Amino acid sequence: MFRTRRRRPSPAVLIALVALVLSVAGPALAHDASGFAARVISGRTIKQHSISGIRLKNNTLTGLQINEAKLGPVPTAANAVTAQNATSALNAVNAASAGTAASATTAGSATTAGSADELAGHARFFKRASATSGANLAAALAASPEIPLADLGMISLYARCLRDTSAGPDVQALVFVRASVAGGLLDSPDSTLQGSAAGDTLGPATTEVRRRIRSVTAAGPDAARFAGGPAGAFSLVSGDAAAFSGQVAVGAQEGSPPGAATAFTAGSGCLFSGALERTGG
Repeated sequence: MFRTRRRRPSPAVLIALVALVLSVAGPALAHDASGFAARVISGRTIKQHSISGIRLKNNTLTGLQINEAKLGPVPTAANAVTAQNATSALNAVNAASAGTAASATTAGSATTAGSADELAGHARFFKRASATSGANLAAALAASPEIPLADLGMISLYARCLRDTSAGPDVQALVFVRASVAGGLLDSPDSTLQGSAAGDTLGPATTEVRRRIRSVTAAGPDAARFAGGPAGAFSLVSGDAAAFSGQVAVGAQEGSPPGAATAFTAGSGCLFSGALERTGG
């Protein structure tokens, strides 16, 4: 009786069997391995400062992962460190001399800047106003408010528009100069202050009637008058030796003249136009 002899599988057969098993089970094992790694590897298991930038996928970090407060200055923004106050200073490049312009934040209209005219050294103006009535000239003059025209600091111009009902009635347009320093000189169509006698100078104590530089009267009823041209030129020197010159045109209307000039306000009123300029000193 013969016994059947079992033969051991050859190495080639073993290798083929292993390859077959791996080809069938490989994807499942790989999937299980990746899932296992995702569950096991976390931020706590990664050593700090061990992952370099080149290991990160491009464009994967956002503001959620970055603390912007800890970022340093942008390299090209070295000159912006001292620009704390330059938020809206588009024209602040040459503003080195603007250190005292604390009130000039909104100096487009320069309401708190005393007057933008004072900085520029010249002013132009055009104003219209309704006339203030009074029982006589003195009463109308006392009741009429000052109408600011131009302000260059030490020298300013203002006007009055009044209606005297005692005769006519008449409307007067008056322009005056005001000086903050005593000892000045004035040459104008209505007044001259030459300094040849006591009180013959321009200053804070000079009476208003002697500081009048131009006036016109519309003798009513229903009349109008306008005065301009070279006759409205004036010159003055302030008490601190600063020279000024200017030109003033004035108009007055009483009631409703037949011409009905729309340059005036409706009814009795005045208009004032001109310029004031600092010319020296």
